[in-house]
Amino acid sequence: MLFRYYRVLLLLLIIGGATSSQAATPHQVRALLRLEPATKHFWCRYTLTIPAEAAPENIRLNLNKAFKVLSVNAPRSTQQRVAPYMYSVYQDTVQGIEVAYAPHNRQPRQITITYEGTLSSRFATEQVM
Repeated sequence: MLFRYYRVLLLLLIIGGATSSQAATPHQVRALLRLEPATKHFWCRYTLTIPAEAAPENIRLNLNKAFKVLSVNAPRSTQQRVAPYMYSVYQDTVQGIEVAYAPHNRQPRQITITYEGTLSSRFATEQVM
């Protein structure tokens, strides 16, 4: 049952700039999710780990604008920014979570985003809840 909640929220967080053609090792994603079915409120801690050989200097993750970003933790990053921007695929504004690293810093990247929100009726179906 937890897998269903996990799957729905992972669909809401779209990995936009964390891909690389040099990736020999897959990226790893961990998510910790808490959901209150009665209120449809959730809390999620999403951690993305990118191996050193595939680590880009700039990473952008997209999050639904209806959710509140509580924290962004990215060790060794030089800049972190959360700002709205137009995402052309959905023709809607999303929250862009941008993390930058120093050039030539080829260490693994680990980014943890903690966010919360309330599921809309589109996602808060009986099957999911």
